[in-house]
Order: sequence, then C-alpha cells, then structure tokens
Amino acid sequence: HLDTAQAISIISVAATIGVVVPPSLVLLLLGDAMLLAHLEASRLPGYIEAGQRIINTQDVMHAALLPALCVLALWALVVWWRARKFEEKSPLAPVSLAQTAIALIAGGTIVLLLAGVFTGKLYAVEAAATGAVLLVASAVIGRSLSAASWQAVLADTLKLSGALFALLVGATTFSLVFRVFGTDRWINALLLGSTLPPLATAALVLLLVALCAWVLDAFEMIFVIVPIVAPALIARLGDAQQAAVLLLLVLQLSFLIPPMGYAVLMARSRSGLPAISSRRLLGALWPLLLVQVALTVAVFAFPATVHWLDTPAPAASAQAPMAEDEIARQMREMSTVEPVEAGASASPAAPTAP
Repeated sequence: HLDTAQAISIISVAATIGVVVPPSLVLLLLGDAMLLAHLEASRLPGYIEAGQRIINTQDVMHAALLPALCVLALWALVVWWRARKFEEKSPLAPVSLAQTAIALIAGGTIVLLLAGVFTGKLYAVEAAATGAVLLVASAVIGRSLSAASWQAVLADTLKLSGALFALLVGATTFSLVFRVFGTDRWINALLLGSTLPPLATAALVLLLVALCAWVLDAFEMIFVIVPIVAPALIARLGDAQQAAVLLLLVLQLSFLIPPMGYAVLMARSRSGLPAISSRRLLGALWPLLLVQVALTVAVFAFPATVHWLDTPAPAASAQAPMAEDEIARQMREMSTVEPVEAGASASPAAPTAP
C-alpha cells in the first residue's frame, strides 16, 4: 500500500523507538553511564550546582517518559496524515477471539511490568527477566518453536550477550587509556574553559555526539563516547536528567539520517524492499526528522519537560547552610559539654574517701 521510500522510513523510525521509550535497553545502559558521568561532573570546577542529587536509572526513565510519549504521538500523527492518500487495496484479515485475548494478556503484562518499574516496585532488570521468563513459558506451552528454532534463538542470545560484553571490555580499556594519558581531563578543560556561554557549549557537545552517532551504533556510543563527553555536558547544563534525555533524542535523530544512520542502514539492508536513493529516502523521512528536531529543541529550551515525574524536593530550609553565628554557638556548646561528659564518665572509677 505504501511506496518503498515511505515503507523504509516507517521501518526506520519504528526501529528507533527502543532508544528513548522506557524501559529500553539503550535507556537502561545510558542510565548507568549517566550515574557515573553525573558523579564525575559534580567534581568539575565548572559544574553548575542546581541542588540535584546524583541520578540513577529510574530518574532517567522518568525524565524520558514525556518526550517519548510526545515523539510517539507526533510520529503517529505524521504517518497517519501521509497514509491517507494511499488506498486500501485489500481488506484486513479478521481477528479471532483467541488472538484478541492473547494480545490483551500480553499488553496487560507489559503495562504491569512497566508500572512496577516506574513506581519503584521492580528494578528494570527484574522486569526484563520476568518478561523473558513469561515469553519462554508461553513459547514452551504453545509449542510455537521447534528444536531448530530454539537452538537458533539461544545462539543469537549468546552472540548478542558476548558482543555486548566484548564491547564493554573494549570500551572500558579505551576509557582507561584515555584516563592514563589525561585525555578526558583535557577534553573537559577544553569544553569548560570555552569562552562560549554554557548553553552554547552544551549545544556544541550535542552536535559532536550527533556526528559520532551518525556512524556508530547505540552501544558504542554509550560505552565509548558518552563517558567522555557527558560530564562536561552535565556541567554546562547543570541538569543531569535533561542531559540524559537530550543524549537519547540526539542518538535517535542521528540513527534516522541517511545514508549512514544505523536504523536507516538496517532498514535498507534487512527489509527486503527494492533499493532506493538516499535523496528519495530523505524526502520520505524529513517530516519525521523535523518532529525529532523540534522535540529536541523543546527539551533543550525547557528543562521542565523532563521533571514532571520528579519526587518533591526537600524543603529549602532543610538544605540551607547554617549561619556563622549558629555554627559558633554549637561549637561553644560542644566545648562546654565535652569536659563534663569526660568527668562524669571518670567519676565512677575515682576512689571514695574513707
């Protein structure tokens, strides 16, 4: 029903949904990377103190939810609007009651697991493991996989796990070499010592990330590039959650830019559709890319878009530093109490008079 360019563009954007929509694997791995980056950024001299605690994976998931919902809704609107002109050439196949029940059960289970993660009742790893066990159980009960299929699934799982561990080891080694030679400190000093305004420096960092993501995949970006540039980005923005969401959106955007974007490459090579030129594909992708750019700019300009699920901050009075008079008073009280306590503790051991 769709022409080749439209079909590949939809496949490409669908492939990037797992970047920013919680609880994607990319988002979980980025959450761990941002925790370390935020800790390192808090020690940098140019860090903008905003009273924010060190973030964790759940904070990143909460921050990404609203932008993810917005990009999904806007993409769906664009696809629906452009698909109106294509006539339906064949009627849709009827859906049986059993298929409807299976879809409802699967969807309800996913919603429950996501709700458990967002409310803090479950860790993301626990929810993912539960989903995997349920999928395996359903495949065994329904006998939907043959012995050869099970062997292929297990082999693919081991290949992916091994590739991730190998990439993690290589990226860790690369980062250690960077630190040994002081390259990370040089990059941070270069970015933090820039004469540009903080937001301009942050925009420059995001542009560099976009260029790297255009030729690298998500895991290479998270394990290699993000640990290098994220501390300076957080220091310039002063908001680790905003920095995390911006990195996710920039990754998603770069993966959709032909001809080198990772999602576009996979869609063109694996879809089985006829080959088309990058110019034609870009013509089909540009409304979706425009939505992504607009949303990225909105998150950059309005940090509140990533904080609508934040827990209430402690009262300002509880965090306010003590005045010098109060510190002096408490020091005087401590100096007068300590000798009394020392004497009281020594009095039982003193000899009594005859």
